[in-house]
Amino acid sequence: MIDIRKLPSAEDLEKAVLGALLIQKDCFLEIASIVSYKSFYNPINAMIYDAISNMSMSNKPVDLYTVAVKLEGKVAPIYLAELCEKVGSASHIVAHARIIQEKYIERCIGDMSRYVASIGNNDDLDLADKIMQINQCTLDLVELTDNSDNNVKMDDVLRKALSEIDENCKRFNEGKSSGIDTRISALTNVLGGGLHKSEVTVIGARPGMGKTAFLIHLAKVAAREGNNVQIYSLEMRDTEISNRMIIGSGGVNSYHLRNGNIDKAEWVQIMANIGQIESLPIWINDKPGQTIDQIAINARKMHRRNMCDIIFIDYLQIVSSISGKGRTKTDIIGEISRKAKNLAKELNVPIVLLSQLSRDTVKGINKIPQLTDLRDSGEIDQDADQVVFIRRPEYYGETTYQSGYTCYDNTKGLGLLIVAKNRHGKLTQVPFSYNESLTEITDYSSC
Repeated sequence: MIDIRKLPSAEDLEKAVLGALLIQKDCFLEIASIVSYKSFYNPINAMIYDAISNMSMSNKPVDLYTVAVKLEGKVAPIYLAELCEKVGSASHIVAHARIIQEKYIERCIGDMSRYVASIGNNDDLDLADKIMQINQCTLDLVELTDNSDNNVKMDDVLRKALSEIDENCKRFNEGKSSGIDTRISALTNVLGGGLHKSEVTVIGARPGMGKTAFLIHLAKVAAREGNNVQIYSLEMRDTEISNRMIIGSGGVNSYHLRNGNIDKAEWVQIMANIGQIESLPIWINDKPGQTIDQIAINARKMHRRNMCDIIFIDYLQIVSSISGKGRTKTDIIGEISRKAKNLAKELNVPIVLLSQLSRDTVKGINKIPQLTDLRDSGEIDQDADQVVFIRRPEYYGETTYQSGYTCYDNTKGLGLLIVAKNRHGKLTQVPFSYNESLTEITDYSSC
């Protein structure tokens, strides 16, 4: 049995902080980012701080009398008066608040230790789930220690922005993209230099349009530029992805690779292709049923090891949510897309999310996908920085295709990247070429 009297606390400082808040109305904002009502060990003190916090945030006057009215019947006015008598000024309120928060974190460490022990003894959880939950506890604890207000002075921001602009100019003069190149030149230009750090790009399409093929193309291009690539494949096995990469390097029949009817010449080509891709910095995680939290934990771990420069997730609608019970699919997808955006900002890396489209897409005019076609869209179109749809006119039996002022007389091998959202540029349709097995994607060529 734990002796509650031995839990870390600083009740005298709690009273000092509350007394300071009651006698000096403007000092609440000095500690608002340091403590919350949960930080207070004494439940009465926690109740008083919560009342002061709510009143301050509502721009209501805070003093002994207004708080007494607010807490009438819950806290004796004499107790509030005693708090005021304990302090002469609010000069040390920030230092006192930090100590209160430290004691709260120490109590949380104790709670977490007991929770971790209970997880370890829970036979209903597999090892991966236990590790994931323990990692989440650690992250929650780290967040408690971050009391910074994240305010940065404009001159510091401008210096940082100027440094980024200068780096972009250097890369441009060297013939390089400011972001991660897509090797579809028109798309790279439309996106302002490719896939950029802290941004989320959604690639949406109906089944059979080539979502995964395009992901593999982007992953190989990024890796060949020296970027460490993380692929989370919730639909395809890691060997399926590697086989597509082998075929995509050319000279190998995809059907032969699948049925085993491989002649000597193809074996030579397979080994040559493997030689081209085996040293690429690509990591594939094909664990089924992963949650966005599990993906985030793994990505953070790889990022700390300098092994994560861009993240691909295939695909959005089959990523699980740890809190999915009793919620709609739309709510869950919205949560996942928000967490993906937060992860992109936290790690400062691009994230490419694949997404299915609604069956209603094929019923639209010219069957051109719209943002509303994102399946169970939640807030995907709000969280994403770019949304790009893939369309193959030949798939729908169209022998010619009109895009703006451009007419394509032959749709064989013609693919379209429809940029439906672009925070930093125009909306347009970008053509590309592909081979019969959708294993090679290149700049558009009419030949």
